[in-house]
Amino acid sequence: MSERHDTALCAKFDGMEFLLHVAGIEPLEERLYRALLATSPLSLDGIAESVGAPVAVLRGPLDRLQSIGFVTALSDESDQFVPVPPDLALHLVVSQEELKLRQRLDELSRLRGSAPRLSRQLVGDVRETREDVVHLVEGAPLVRQKMADVALLARTQVRRLEPLPLMDEELDTQTDVVQRAIYERGALDDPALLDLVQRRQLRGEDVRLLPHPPARIVLADDDLAFVGLEGEGNDRVRGVLVHPSPLLTAVVTLVELLWERAIPLDAGGVTGREDAWRISDDDAALLRLLAAGLKDQAIARHLGIGLRTVVRRIGNLSRTLDAETRFQAGLQAARRGLL
Repeated sequence: MSERHDTALCAKFDGMEFLLHVAGIEPLEERLYRALLATSPLSLDGIAESVGAPVAVLRGPLDRLQSIGFVTALSDESDQFVPVPPDLALHLVVSQEELKLRQRLDELSRLRGSAPRLSRQLVGDVRETREDVVHLVEGAPLVRQKMADVALLARTQVRRLEPLPLMDEELDTQTDVVQRAIYERGALDDPALLDLVQRRQLRGEDVRLLPHPPARIVLADDDLAFVGLEGEGNDRVRGVLVHPSPLLTAVVTLVELLWERAIPLDAGGVTGREDAWRISDDDAALLRLLAAGLKDQAIARHLGIGLRTVVRRIGNLSRTLDAETRFQAGLQAARRGLL
């Protein structure tokens, strides 16, 4: 091989250390390959002299470089070796790795399809043999891990309820899984937590707000749920995994009902909705009377204010609550926990 061609190969090789690392080339193999790029063809003895390593040490790396397509002998009978140009060698390695990856993905796909059958073989059919439809999880590290596991198992959507304090760990999901979350309204009063919620929203999470979510819940499709068992006076971090059962159906129904009741968080924050969470005591009293079905005049007498004031305040509250009628305003306020 000409000196000019050797120089061209070395120039092409410069800056490719990272690619060689990804391709699985070890440091000694890289030194051997570089020696051949600098001067070739070389015998094993010539390579040993160039690299500064014993022949016995270099036999294994040379054989491996030949097997993966980075080095080749001049002929079957020759003891002279030459390098395969880096671009061709790396292309071959990438093609081989892509084939391995496709085979692995096929195996994982078959494993996913076999999961129900394997589960029945290993632990029995849940509906037929499992008496404990819940599994207790205790300790902060295990609780966090199980919540992450539930989210990762979802194939179509993950639904979450997050009361304060919010989780700062992100829950990874599979590609194209829809994420819906209901956060405690008080989280938006903390600038750091507001930033956390908005960053999640920008990544595609559909966010709604409730004054007080009843529990910390992570729900994978309709198949598995984690329900936190936090509460006042409870120093232990714990929760339960809820398996397919009437109890899981109740959890799913609860989450969907709360989702309908919760107020959506606009992409830019709570613009246009914030006043719904900051009504005065007087407006709360008026809304309670609306929800009870009282007429405007009765409300005015009860509150000791003028009829025009009642009508004006009902109009303002109706717009805030997206209600078409005064009665709907009272019901909306009740559903959203504002009374």
